[in-house]
Amino acid sequence: MLQKILQLKRQNLALWTQMSAILTGLTDDKGAVREMTADEQTSWNKMDVEFEGRRKEIDGLQAAVERQHKHDERQAELDKLDTREAGRGGAPGTAPTPEKDSTRRAFRAFLTQAPSDWDSETRDLLAQQRSLVPAQARQMGQAYVLPGRRGYVFGESAEKRALTAAANATVAEDFMRELDVALKDFSGIAQAARFVNTDTGADMPFPTLNDTANKAHLLAETVAAATNVDPTTAAVVMQAFLYTSDIVLAPNQLMQDSAFDPESWLARVLGERMGRGMNFDATLADGSSKPRGLITAILADTTELKAASATAIAFGDIVNLYHAVDPAYRNGPKVAFMMHDDILKVVEKIVDSNGRPIFRPANDAVGSVATIYNRPVVINQDMDSAVVEDKESIVFGDFNHFVVRRALNPILVRLNERYAEFFQTGFVMFERWDSDLVGGAGRALRLLSHNLA
Repeated sequence: MLQKILQLKRQNLALWTQMSAILTGLTDDKGAVREMTADEQTSWNKMDVEFEGRRKEIDGLQAAVERQHKHDERQAELDKLDTREAGRGGAPGTAPTPEKDSTRRAFRAFLTQAPSDWDSETRDLLAQQRSLVPAQARQMGQAYVLPGRRGYVFGESAEKRALTAAANATVAEDFMRELDVALKDFSGIAQAARFVNTDTGADMPFPTLNDTANKAHLLAETVAAATNVDPTTAAVVMQAFLYTSDIVLAPNQLMQDSAFDPESWLARVLGERMGRGMNFDATLADGSSKPRGLITAILADTTELKAASATAIAFGDIVNLYHAVDPAYRNGPKVAFMMHDDILKVVEKIVDSNGRPIFRPANDAVGSVATIYNRPVVINQDMDSAVVEDKESIVFGDFNHFVVRRALNPILVRLNERYAEFFQTGFVMFERWDSDLVGGAGRALRLLSHNLA
C-alpha cells in the first residue's frame, strides 16, 4: 500500500508541475496577472479534477495505513505484555494469557449475544465492568464503559489526565483506538486541536497567563526592583456537554455471522458519527449551553482580519493573515492553515509576487503533507465553502491554543429488546466534551473574513 501511495504522490507532483506552469504563465515580467484563456481554463479544470481525485485517494490510503499501524503498534504492546506476564511464570510468552482472551470474548459477547446466552465467566466479567457504568445509563440496557484509559491522545504535548477504571474492568482498548482514529479521519478539528482528557465531568478551570506587557529592564545601583509586575492571569472554564451518536442498528443475522467483525464495524460507524458531530460544534457552536466553536471564539476574541475583496482571496490576503499571527506563535508544532476543501481549490490557484504558486502538494517523503508557507493545510468541511461576502474563509495559527476537553469515559449501550420486532439490535454511544480558545488565543489564531462592512 505504501508503494501505491508513493506512486500516486509522484503522479500528483508531476501533474502539479504542469498546473504550476499554467499559473506562472499568467504573470508577465512586470508582475501583472492576466485571466486564463479558455483553453488554459479547460486544461486547468481537467487537471484539477484529476489532481483532487488522486489526492482524496491518497488521503484514504494514508488513513488506512495509519489505522493498521496503530493496530499493529497496539498488538505489539499487548504481545510484549503477554510475554512479560508469561515470563514471570516461567513459561514462554508467545500466546495471549487466558485472562486477556476472556476479556476479549466478554466484550464480543456484549456486542453480539443476548444476556441470556452469556456463560457464567462472561456474565461475571461484564457484571464487574457494569459496576463502572453510571446508574442513569444502566437503566437504558446493557452498558459498557470505554475504556479504562484512552490509548490514543490527539495533539502535541496534550495534557493527559488518566481516565482510570477499576483493575478488574474489561477494557476494549483496541476498540477505543479504532474509534478515535475513525473520529480523526472525519474531523479536521481532531487533527489540529489540542485534546485534554479528564477523569471527572466537573467544570475545569483552564488557567491562562499573559505576561507580554512586562520585560526585563536595566536596574541602577541601589535601586530596588519593582514589585507590581505580576502577569495577567485568568481562567477559561471548560465544561462537559453530553453528546450522543444516536442509535446504530445492526441486523441480528449479521451479528450472528462468525465472519462479521462487530468491533471494527461499530468503532468505524460510531467514530465517524462522533467525528462529524464534534467537528461541527467545535467549529461553529456559539457557546450558549454548548461548546464554543473555533470560528465563534476567534471572531469574539480578536478583531476581524478583512480580505481585500468580498468575493476573492488574493496573495496579499494570505500574507496579511500569516503576519497577523504573533511571531511567537508561528513556529509551533501545531501551526497550520485550516479551510474547507472548496476554499483550498481557490487557494491552489494563487501565485506570489514572482508568479509562483503558494500551495505545495505533499511529496513522496514519509509524513509529507500539503503546505502553504511551509505550514500544513488541514481540511475542515464545516467551515464556509465559498468566498462570498460576510463569510470567513481561512484560519491560521497555533491550534495548540484551541482545546477540546473530553470528560470521563465514553459509554456504549446495547439496546437488546427495543428493535426485537425488526430482528435488530441497537447501539448508542454517549460522550461528554467541551471546546474553547485558551491562553494566547487573541494572538495565536486569526481568521480571514470577507465582511467588508
